[in-house]
Amino acid sequence: MNARSIPVSIANKESIMGDDGNSAACSRRRFLNGGAAFVAGGLIGSATGMVSAAAKRPNREMAELPWSWAKIDPMEAGSRAFRYYHDAGG
Repeated sequence: MNARSIPVSIANKESIMGDDGNSAACSRRRFLNGGAAFVAGGLIGSATGMVSAAAKRPNREMAELPWSWAKIDPMEAGSRAFRYYHDAGG
């Protein structure tokens, strides 16, 4: 196989892979390093977020309400809502 039969893209492999000092070209090493840095940053960011979320847990106690609690019948509430919806023109 001589140099004339090799396609241009393969013949210029050095310029495609970034070995010729062209900063616009991306080599496999540069691509993998950038990907690894991106993944590492994501892991560090998510770990930091989980630690800060664990530190800010809300208080699980029930707050006192300014009114007394009343039991509601779900069927009665549903039928009243249905009637009100149709009476209001819905």
